[in-house]
Amino acid sequence: MTFVGTWLVMVGSGLALLQAAWIIFDIGRRRAQLRAEREASEARKEELTEVVEQLRERWGDQAAEIDNFEDLPGYTSSEELDALRERRRSIRAAQSGDDWIHSWNYFGRQNTHKHRELREVEQEWRRIWTTGVFGLGGAVMSLAGAVLLALATT
Repeated sequence: MTFVGTWLVMVGSGLALLQAAWIIFDIGRRRAQLRAEREASEARKEELTEVVEQLRERWGDQAAEIDNFEDLPGYTSSEELDALRERRRSIRAAQSGDDWIHSWNYFGRQNTHKHRELREVEQEWRRIWTTGVFGLGGAVMSLAGAVLLALATT
């Protein structure tokens, strides 16, 4: 009976250890992924600002802000102008699927979906490292105790 109980404790503590490690790993991975997405979004935002400033300096506000600038009377084509406008278009297209950029449908200081998700993951990460690590330590101690008990009874 002691043998079966020892094995049950070993298996249970092993599963608890596996679960605790998996949760910590999974939340850490999601946190790193969201942070990388946010950094990429911020880099795109900075790049867009630079492109818009270049357009504004060389060709004025209309070239920097109006999406159909090519259709306006008096438009003269330039390779550099067209390349900058195409770069601006591609950056905005990449930003549209980001969900890190506030748009007209976000009122006031309401966060976007990704900002809320990152905040929740950060809170969960802090909670795990303040309370969950004790469970991980307990699972390790339980597993070690069960192994020692198994060795002592054989």
